[in-house]
Amino acid sequence: MSLRVRFVADQSFVSRTIGWFGGGIWSHMATYISDDIVIDSRMDIIQGILPGVRERPIEYLDRYKQWLTLEIPCTEVQEAACITALRSQLGKPYDKIGIWNFATGS
Repeated sequence: MSLRVRFVADQSFVSRTIGWFGGGIWSHMATYISDDIVIDSRMDIIQGILPGVRERPIEYLDRYKQWLTLEIPCTEVQEAACITALRSQLGKPYDKIGIWNFATGS
């Protein structure tokens, strides 16, 4: 069993800034909940899907030129607990203050 996550980056100012403050290039992460659906949080509308924590089609991540998919070994129980925790966040807003605090070390 494993949990799949995809890290992405692009050349936009915001993406590069988040990557720089994170000590690398990755600015965004999405977690697969099936082969074609991910859960993530965005501050913009993508393919008509509102900002915040949402389920999104995996294809929307294809716009990123740089990406890395990792498979994290886990038990079936751990995978289910992670997906349950992610789904409990659905509909919550994008945390702009959290990103600012991350970037500034506040």
